[in-house]
Amino acid sequence: MKKFFLVLIILVLFFAGIAAAENRGLGFGLIIGEPCGFSFKNWTGSKTAVSGGVAWSIVHSGSLHLHADYLLHNHRLVQVPDVKLFLYYGVGGRIKTKHQDRIGLRFPVGLCYVFEKIPLDVYLDIVPLLDLTPDLGTELMIGFGFIYYF
Repeated sequence: MKKFFLVLIILVLFFAGIAAAENRGLGFGLIIGEPCGFSFKNWTGSKTAVSGGVAWSIVHSGSLHLHADYLLHNHRLVQVPDVKLFLYYGVGGRIKTKHQDRIGLRFPVGLCYVFEKIPLDVYLDIVPLLDLTPDLGTELMIGFGFIYYF
C-alpha cells in the first residue's frame, strides 16, 4: 500500500511538472463538500488540466483522501460574451486512508466558471467513485471549490 501511495504522489508531481511546462497556469484552492480540503489545478492546454487534492472526509470520521484527475473542458457549453462556463469531465485515482485503506478510480463531472479579470475559477463537481481495493465498492462525492492561479 505504501508503494502505491508513493507511486501516486510521484505521478501527480510528474503530471504537474508537465503542466507547468505549458505555462497555462498553476492554481491552488479549497474543496468544500465531501471531502473538504486543499486542491490544485494546472492547465496543460486550452481544454485540458491536471487536478488533485488532499482532503478529509466529514462523513467517514476524518479519513484522508488523496486524489488526482486528468480533466477535459468543453468550452462551448455557454457562449455568452465575457463568460467562461465550462463543463468538464475526466478520470483519475484516489487513495482513502483510515481504518481500512481504499484505492479506487474517480470519474469527475462538473461545471467550472473562470473569471476574466481575476486569476480565479469556481467549480461544482459530482464524482462517482469505484473502489478497487480492498473490495469493490462505489461512492458518490459532491464538492464545491475555488482555485486561485499564480
